[in-house]
Amino acid sequence: MRCRRSATLRSYAGDTSLPGGEVEPKDRTIEDTARREAFEEIGLTRNKLKVPLLCVLDPLMASNNLVVRPVVVLILDNTLRPILNTAEVAELFSHPLAAFLSSTPPFPAEPELIEAPYHTTIDWTYPGPN
Repeated sequence: MRCRRSATLRSYAGDTSLPGGEVEPKDRTIEDTARREAFEEIGLTRNKLKVPLLCVLDPLMASNNLVVRPVVVLILDNTLRPILNTAEVAELFSHPLAAFLSSTPPFPAEPELIEAPYHTTIDWTYPGPN
């Protein structure tokens, strides 16, 4: 799932993001942080039977110089419904996991050239006012 951040947030308002946030002292693991943040932002249950952990991906550096540790879970219970914390999340939408794992861009990297008839015009020199 991906989120569109609330327009009222101080940083990255309106941007698309994954649910998540900073580690807090009560979080024992990165999985705990991810589950807590997902619960706070979109109401995703912390129940590990309904939403088991698949993996923790390698860390990456975000454009704002924060280290991001993506945590991937599988939502097994299709009756779960999101409860958005509208102070943080304006919208929630799904995004297929395969799109994150593919190295092929979803659109051509080079622009497509289209054959079109070539038209010319006659150049006229403006003689100036009479």
